[in-house]
Amino acid sequence: MIHTVELSKQIDNDTFNQILSAYFFHGIKLNNYQTNFICTDFSNQGINKITLCRYDKAGDHEPVKQYRPYYSILIILNLAKLIGQNDSSISLYQICDFNEISDKFREAMSSITSGDIDLQKLCDIESYTTRRIDFCCQYKVENPQLYIHLLNRGRFPSHGKYCNMGYENSCYIVGGKVEDGKIIKHGSITINIYDKQAEMKAPKNHGKGYTAVDLSEAENVLRVEVQAFRRKMIYLKDKYNYPDRCLENYLNANLAKELLLGYIKEIAGAADYYTHRTLKQKVTKVGFNDELKKIKILNDLNGNAKNRPTLREYIGSQSGKERRNLKDTLKAMDDKGINPIAIPNKIGGNITSVRHLRSVYSLIEDYFANKGSTVPTDDRLDEEYLLEEAMTDDEIEEDFNQQK
Repeated sequence: MIHTVELSKQIDNDTFNQILSAYFFHGIKLNNYQTNFICTDFSNQGINKITLCRYDKAGDHEPVKQYRPYYSILIILNLAKLIGQNDSSISLYQICDFNEISDKFREAMSSITSGDIDLQKLCDIESYTTRRIDFCCQYKVENPQLYIHLLNRGRFPSHGKYCNMGYENSCYIVGGKVEDGKIIKHGSITINIYDKQAEMKAPKNHGKGYTAVDLSEAENVLRVEVQAFRRKMIYLKDKYNYPDRCLENYLNANLAKELLLGYIKEIAGAADYYTHRTLKQKVTKVGFNDELKKIKILNDLNGNAKNRPTLREYIGSQSGKERRNLKDTLKAMDDKGINPIAIPNKIGGNITSVRHLRSVYSLIEDYFANKGSTVPTDDRLDEEYLLEEAMTDDEIEEDFNQQK
């Protein structure tokens, strides 16, 4: 249900230097004002990464100006490994008693700080602010590549953009801004949907030591992940009147279900996938007043095997009023169980024998109705976890106000 969380905490200069001198950290100078120091030595304890941040800019924000330079610690956790839910080498965290997480975090951090009384404030997980949570589900399906093909022809979040994750059979949707063709990754959310085994075999992951058992376990696994970043954490805190951004507030199965189902419905709707012929039969069976209009939409999207537009492209090709009407029509079809994206006869020259495919939305519904449908997911460090971005003045002020 949850793969990764990232926590942050303001610290003082003495704490910063004590931790920095105790272990091997490699420094990354992000700009003239911020330098991060990174340690990944504790991943076997579920603490995938510790980052010490030093921010030296004399900013304009009065509440934090007197406290510059600003120091903070960022911790990325694999919760399954932290509390021992990793029955296999690749597992997901399932919601449990928060006290268990708190105790295991204190135990791990006490070991890292060598029990130093002056550093015990770092061992209290409730004193940290939540900056990121990855909510995810994964399923054994017959053909994950077919799902990816169909999803890549689907919708987008309103401010999103599809891109490839760097390997085949992947679907990566950014819910942030796009400026000058560059994706601003850390917007409110990102959505990753991919064939787990294909991801493990990708060139970027060569050398990570995947075994034949790992690859076998990941065979035919479709993974769906919603990564919620700082802005989403703030939004959810305000929406649900959480007292703060303590991790405990966000470890909620209903919240995970809301985010996963909500974003998947926006991308791909809730209806199952069918062949073009079956979709037209379903439209006729429902008895829409504008049946011919809906048949035309299905033909436009699926009739030309050599030039099938994505749903986003098709919607974008309409004029303003027609576009609004089209969106209403698509919603009416989805409400009746009609997904306008048809299962193709061929993908890349390979014949597709599938005539019906359950929607990702229904897979997620089943997951929350029956937690036993989950399959393991990788807990190794992703390259993504090692990416560093400088904190903005707004982030510094917001973190300070949250933690003072």
